[in-house]
Amino acid sequence: MSAKSKNNLHIFAPKVIGMNVFSAFDTGVMVALLLGIEFLRSDIRTILYCKMNDPRILKSCLYTLLILLTSLYSIVAGAMLHPEPVPVYELIPGFQMGVYDFSVFYGFVRHALMLREQVAWCRELSEELFLHDVLYYRINTEQISDCRSFFYDCLKDRINGLSVEQAVLEINYWCAEQGTYQSTDERTISPMTFYECGNGRCGEESVFTVTALRSAGIPARQVYSPRWAHCDDNHAWVEVYVNGGWHFLGACEPEEVLDKGWFTNASSRAMIVHTRRFSDYGADGTGYREECIGRDGCVRFYNVTSRYAKTRDWKFQVVKADGKPAEGAKISIQLMNMAEHSQIAELMTDADGMAQIQMGIGSFYLHVEKHDMWTEKLVTPEREAVGNKNGHDGVILVQLDG
Repeated sequence: MSAKSKNNLHIFAPKVIGMNVFSAFDTGVMVALLLGIEFLRSDIRTILYCKMNDPRILKSCLYTLLILLTSLYSIVAGAMLHPEPVPVYELIPGFQMGVYDFSVFYGFVRHALMLREQVAWCRELSEELFLHDVLYYRINTEQISDCRSFFYDCLKDRINGLSVEQAVLEINYWCAEQGTYQSTDERTISPMTFYECGNGRCGEESVFTVTALRSAGIPARQVYSPRWAHCDDNHAWVEVYVNGGWHFLGACEPEEVLDKGWFTNASSRAMIVHTRRFSDYGADGTGYREECIGRDGCVRFYNVTSRYAKTRDWKFQVVKADGKPAEGAKISIQLMNMAEHSQIAELMTDADGMAQIQMGIGSFYLHVEKHDMWTEKLVTPEREAVGNKNGHDGVILVQLDG
């Protein structure tokens, strides 16, 4: 179990004949070990509280103990034969393991390891980038299907002999040939569904494009402005990691160069632009040094606003009615969009009642609460500029009522 997250299970593939191999047997041994521990715990509790002298329970304990010892022997022997295991896969939260067949996840791992072995630009990636932005199966909330090998077969001849940057542009041309924009409000469709029906909204176009790029071993991720500040609506697009940095492109909207799209002007006025990851593995690794601005279960949201818009550090201090700092207060940052206050980020105050975030320069709405205390506040750059002149040191003071 990962030391960083209870929701993630690292499966390791030994180096065999110079290649990374994912072994179902290794997984079976781990499962046997975990099940054996659980059965043994149950039997011991039964002996202690119910049937202390029942020979059947004692016999069951001995069988379970034998399974545990066998599993441990297999794991130790494997570690001695392969002392430097290579992490190749991080499973999702357990409930989804029952939703999709194991062969689906195995397909993602098998294809990613093939890319790691055979594709030069994929072989040069850091471990964190490879795991999160090439191997990882999920991009948004789409249904999961083992489609990477299919897309790779569609693309490999088309990108053969190209540089990684040229390959990105060519793949986006291919994506534009397969589908176009059409507004929808349902759950994000899968890449294969988009390929088959030929249309989808921006979030679905970007999921499709990210999948195509990852299928070719190119690190890619979806980025998202949850709500525009200057008009109703939002937008999602794609970032790729090439030449040592992240660059953006419009999904299924090909240009002749990277870092160009119809949304360039709109994103320059954004209050927040973020991307997401589904694990904390390698959180401080190459390419992932953006500010974490929130989490939802195992999903973490990372701030990339400064890549698109002028930003400033917004600092907040929340105090109680008696003026003492309010530790653990929840700050919801909201924009007026679609005739409602829509949350774009959520912060939690520290022991000094402080929290901060880097955002665009514009007006927004605060909703702050802790237990039965709450308050609301409209924040504008003009008002805060006046406050700074009066000695507020750029900190927005919020007092809870109640």
